[in-house]
Amino acid sequence: MIKIILNKLFGKRNVIVDKNTKENNGLIEDEVSSNKNSGYRNEVKEKYDFDLPASDTDKILLGNNFENAGDIEKACACYEGCVKNRFKGNGPYDRLIILYKNLDRPDDILRIVKKAISIFEKVTKQGRSDGAKKLEKYKSQLERITGD
Repeated sequence: MIKIILNKLFGKRNVIVDKNTKENNGLIEDEVSSNKNSGYRNEVKEKYDFDLPASDTDKILLGNNFENAGDIEKACACYEGCVKNRFKGNGPYDRLIILYKNLDRPDDILRIVKKAISIFEKVTKQGRSDGAKKLEKYKSQLERITGD
């Protein structure tokens, strides 16, 4: 329970096992992952003047709030944060495809559809029951976009 609350407050930190040392019970934080995520968060802060939440769930909720307020660019920034984290749910990908269609940004639509295909190919291989259906949906969208 405490772990869930901490993850919501501070975001999930990746942890790797150091095989050479057993300091801190053999666990050290993966600083590369956290630095990568903070780079995009800093970009968003500079460009849009708001703090992007660390957790993907909070990014999605904030994106929905921005959409409801009519601030589509900020909503896209939130959903893009999930895409950068390789989020394994279809929500942010679907919202970005719709928003980019409304903004007439076909290159971004193509990029997001390809990213979703990449994610759901892995999800399907991992055996998640909804993976194949979602993968097929994105492949179908790609065919419509490219005409192949």
